Amino acid sequence: MTTIAKALRLLGVLPAVGLLGCVSDFSPDPLKDPDNLSVADAGAPVATRDAGSPPKRDASSTPSDVGATPPGNDPPSTAPDGKKDAGGKPPGDETPPGDETPSAGACNLTGRWIVTERALSSAFGAKQINILWHYVELAQQGNDLTMNKTLLCGGKTVGEPGGFAVMMDDSQAWPAYQEKSNYNGRKGTAAESGAGCDVAFEEAVLIRGMTPEYKDTKLALPTLEEQASGGKGWEDWDGDGKPGVTMNVSGAATGKVFTSFRTSGNCSGTIAANAKGFQLDNYDWVTERAVLGTDPGDPITRSLLASPAERAPDKGKNFVEFARLAADQATGDDSAVCEAIRSLAPTLNATANKI
Repeated sequence: MTTIAKALRLLGVLPAVGLLGCVSDFSPDPLKDPDNLSVADAGAPVATRDAGSPPKRDASSTPSDVGATPPGNDPPSTAPDGKKDAGGKPPGDETPPGDETPSAGACNLTGRWIVTERALSSAFGAKQINILWHYVELAQQGNDLTMNKTLLCGGKTVGEPGGFAVMMDDSQAWPAYQEKSNYNGRKGTAAESGAGCDVAFEEAVLIRGMTPEYKDTKLALPTLEEQASGGKGWEDWDGDGKPGVTMNVSGAATGKVFTSFRTSGNCSGTIAANAKGFQLDNYDWVTERAVLGTDPGDPITRSLLASPAERAPDKGKNFVEFARLAADQATGDDSAVCEAIRSLAPTLNATANKI
């Protein structure tokens, strides 16, 4: 430093330290398990990073210098390999696609989720608990949500405890569910409301045991004579030579029902801000079944096994539960993802899976 510069510093003309930038960093709260089938519901802000915070400046580097960049407008830092690192992260610290934590606002639901739909129906002269397990990748722009990729990984139907206990097993059709039945493209919204977030998903349709045309709810379900053969109709989704999906019934009633399903529904609710798990309590749904046959086929058994399923209006018994997946959970190909979803559901969506 020149003698003149030293003198100017002593007189206070030149500053002794440079300008400092600021970085905002929050940590998410741990999950909490609600009663009755778990919903993870953490309520703390999730990690954000202020990409491009200005570095410290030497006193001699002021905006009056030729070519100097004004504070706050610094270009992205450059990693040792010459690649730009716009987020200020060291090389190798990238987050895998789909596993980003929300970075803008307390109601950002972008990420991968395990989702369980729980419905209470009246069927077989008694109440049945119907559970479906989904893998969901959510993307958000502003308040608008889109389910970019979803997989229907299976489910179960059991009699409500203390009632007429009838179980229905359709597990042989799960690989076809994973391949053919999904909520891809489903839209929704998530917007701040008071201290929480209002979340809603539009009506969507799931079909099982028939061709995609039947997503149109105005189209009557197929009859036994309407087997798909290059056109619309029922399909044998479990490959057992029987029409539609075979539901193996056990418990107070036994037998098999060969059927095609169409379920349409929407869900909404208010959740905590920055939630890593939540429950949407307003779940309205309708299920239609085309009974294509029963085994045994006597009239009494057929009447019992073919009885329609209707939504039971009991308060708090119809809802949808979400839990955010960690980066190492439910990974791999679709079959591996669904296998993991079925394993994780009783823990991460404990409330919706409780019997």
